[in-house]
Amino acid sequence: MATEPLFWGSVALCAVLFLVGVAVALIPNGDRDHIRKAMTLLGSVTGLAAALWLVPAMVTAVEQRAEGASVGGWLLIFIVRLGYGGVTRWLTPVGRDEQRQDAM
Repeated sequence: MATEPLFWGSVALCAVLFLVGVAVALIPNGDRDHIRKAMTLLGSVTGLAAALWLVPAMVTAVEQRAEGASVGGWLLIFIVRLGYGGVTRWLTPVGRDEQRQDAM
């Protein structure tokens, strides 16, 4: 299958980014603001890595051919996947200094 190497590359990249995210999240006494920024970036890049396989696979499945298939609206998936960074930012705890600024 033409998308198989892309699929496994995408899975490997997502796995590496996941492990980096776990390591960043477990930093003891780290600056929460920097950790939240790193988690946002890692979430966005992981979403794009997953879309690298998803978009070509869906276009091929819908068009029933790989050559000359039109991507069209499927490119919106890349934009939506950037939102995964917001999910990881939302799940990362807020530091005390940032909580005070948000309360003001």
